[in-house]
Amino acid sequence: MNRNRYRNTVRLPTVVAFILITLMALVITLSIVLDRNRIHTLGEDQRKVEKEIKLLKQELTALDLRIESLLTRDKVQPRLATARTLLRPISKDHLILLSPEPPPPDVAQNILSAP
Repeated sequence: MNRNRYRNTVRLPTVVAFILITLMALVITLSIVLDRNRIHTLGEDQRKVEKEIKLLKQELTALDLRIESLLTRDKVQPRLATARTLLRPISKDHLILLSPEPPPPDVAQNILSAP
């Protein structure tokens, strides 16, 4: 009877189940951490791209303003004159004004008015 008293009461299946549960919890925790890290890096990449897009838009607007300032009549006319082109300013009495074209009728109105 003394022999059984010092015997281990935790059986092998209990130890294996405990190890498996611990490993599963570890894998789940690790996957959650890795997923959060991946999402964080994607967010940082997205912020960088958005910042670059914002800078490019600002650069485009600055270039558009520069183009508009370079293409004003006061700056283009002397260039055309020095290039010896035959272009001359058009006076208002030589302009031909056209009336706007009426919009086409809707298809639904054509179907309803059909016999």
